[in-house]
Amino acid sequence: MLIRPPVPKELRCGHLSVQVPLNLGYLAGVLANMGFEVDIWDYTVIPYNSQQLLQYIQLRQPIFVGFTAQTSSIGFVGFMAAKIKRFYPGLPIIVGGVHATALPVETLEELPGVDIIVVGEGELTIQQLAEALLLKKDLSAVAGIALRQEDGKIQLNPRQPLLKSLDYLDYRVHRFFNHRHYRHNHVSRGFSRRYLRIAELITARGCPHNCVFCAGHLSFGNSVRFRSLSHLAYEIDYLKKDLRIQHISIEDDTLSLNPKLVDELGAYLKGKNISWNCNARVDEVTPALIYRMVRNNCQKISFGIESGSERILRLAKKRINLSQIKEAFLSCRRAGLRYLEANFMLGSHPDEMPDDIFQTQRLIFELKPDFVTVTVMCPFPGTENFLALDSQGVLKKNWMRYNLVSRNLPYCRLNHLTAQELLFYRDKIMRSYYTSLRYLWQRFTQLRQLNELGYLVRLARSLQRAYRRERCFLGISDNYLLQVKPIFKL
Repeated sequence: MLIRPPVPKELRCGHLSVQVPLNLGYLAGVLANMGFEVDIWDYTVIPYNSQQLLQYIQLRQPIFVGFTAQTSSIGFVGFMAAKIKRFYPGLPIIVGGVHATALPVETLEELPGVDIIVVGEGELTIQQLAEALLLKKDLSAVAGIALRQEDGKIQLNPRQPLLKSLDYLDYRVHRFFNHRHYRHNHVSRGFSRRYLRIAELITARGCPHNCVFCAGHLSFGNSVRFRSLSHLAYEIDYLKKDLRIQHISIEDDTLSLNPKLVDELGAYLKGKNISWNCNARVDEVTPALIYRMVRNNCQKISFGIESGSERILRLAKKRINLSQIKEAFLSCRRAGLRYLEANFMLGSHPDEMPDDIFQTQRLIFELKPDFVTVTVMCPFPGTENFLALDSQGVLKKNWMRYNLVSRNLPYCRLNHLTAQELLFYRDKIMRSYYTSLRYLWQRFTQLRQLNELGYLVRLARSLQRAYRRERCFLGISDNYLLQVKPIFKL
């Protein structure tokens, strides 16, 4: 039994994307190939009911219950694990994910209902772990885990080596999910399951970059491993034939690192009459590559920009510059890309100042993206920002606050800006952009279908509700701008 726990209420918003948990699906594929029956319960899209969960455990008698969790959801894991342990004390409970990987010993200490932590990439570990639990073998020989011993002491085993080939992954991963549970959410802004049959896809694992705010390298390392085109083609054929997929959202961060795969995969998707979107870095794309992507049915590219300040980009180790950003956006416009998304993060480095935020806002209005996301930096465990702020003693270890849209940040201030100022600036930038006449006219003139208008209206209403909650929570009004640095000079 594999579970994704509920998320904090502030993450259950219509303007936030929801993806199928492919990580659980790949683990389920490994276990299914071993002969196990596997059930996945995703409580981000189905309502949580503890009585129903306990009754299901009694009915199915699983060998173990496994959780994956983000930092903000780890508290829910602790609550659910304690509930399960109360009624089934002998049932092993396992937790994996980036948070558990960053803090394996601390997680076991904080969550007494949890028995085992899977550290890092999980497929090989879960295979060995399931066999050991089934045959009641000693777990001390299983690599890639931290476990609570009988005397209460915590044992941290050596790391499991990474998969040599990602073609080991089950390409029929989507068979473990009921897509009807996800139909009320968009996968990526601009693409909703209400109107399209959409599936997620990953092509690679690992990231060669070391941004100070990102912990993605903890699980998959800094070396990039790509799936082969033939393995990807098997999955695309399965999605097209069995699920009648019309659009694919490529979720990994490193697709643009491999232009050859971009070309080959794009051509294959076009041949199947499937549109697609992806994430990319501005320093990894060229005008020629973007042109070929658009001709191969790519309808959206999301770029992680983070800041409009060259100083902050350097401090955050983003390794991009404003010239690359502007060139990439200009190339996308010239190629006729349907949607451009830009993602920014205020406080991406703790040394950010009000003038840096003004430069970010100015860049947003210059780039004119179709969708823009402005978040406030969250110091996730395992990141350089977490280590820096933790050493200063300013972090609050209430994990539910650790998400990118939190209205209650885990710190009171950074070096030059208070948490309240950061939240206000985030709110102000988003509202000023999405309510500008230029943006509204841009969206109206680019409408291609009538149902697209309905989708954008719902998205706008969700954003409006989020801003209203934000101002109510902070207890501020637009007059608050007079009390902080006057950075908004449109």
